[in-house]
Amino acid sequence: WYQLKLASHYEMEQYPQAAQTLETIISRWPDKKVYWVQLSQIYYKLKQEEKALAVMALAYRRGMLDKQSDITFLSSLYSNVDVPYKAANVLEKGINDGVVEPTKNYWTVVADSWYAAEELEKSLAAYEKAGKASQDGKIDLRRGYILVDLERWPEALAALNAALEKGGMRQEKVGEAYLLRGMARFNLGRFDGASADWGKARRYDGTKDAAQQWINHLQEERRRKTS
Repeated sequence: WYQLKLASHYEMEQYPQAAQTLETIISRWPDKKVYWVQLSQIYYKLKQEEKALAVMALAYRRGMLDKQSDITFLSSLYSNVDVPYKAANVLEKGINDGVVEPTKNYWTVVADSWYAAEELEKSLAAYEKAGKASQDGKIDLRRGYILVDLERWPEALAALNAALEKGGMRQEKVGEAYLLRGMARFNLGRFDGASADWGKARRYDGTKDAAQQWINHLQEERRRKTS
């Protein structure tokens, strides 16, 4: 009878009443996962995202979420309420447990969430896995950005090499990759390589000014060392 009542509310798009019915159903049959997920989805439809998250999080703690769609929905709910640490943790655990496919897209979501949570090491590890599953260099370029910020020049150089070798990036991103690789080579003392990269970066509108500044800086550095 409750299922019939619930179906009627759905049919008539009476979502608040459907939510109330599901709350009653869950109180009587708390081990039925489908009702937890339905209740969370209704709260989400009603734009009550914190309630939607609370329901799914409780179902998760009860060990009820065993499908990819469950885990990805919970992770997205954490992201929507600005809790990126939980979003990354849930999705990465789902991948490692074999519940979520280890695709480029899911590893990228994990990496982006770790980055938003300022967990840079975890973000880098996830970006590396996403990059291995990617046919283009976009993910490796993101990893290169982080490694340049951390001044980890050998790792940055490797990531940027991978980005440029794979290709498949928009023109402005190619210019950024050359600019960053030039910075990595410069800080590793590979001045000729840095100069060549900045020369290529100068061909792109978005990076030509920055590339010229680096070329000028390199020329000054060389004059200083020879004087």
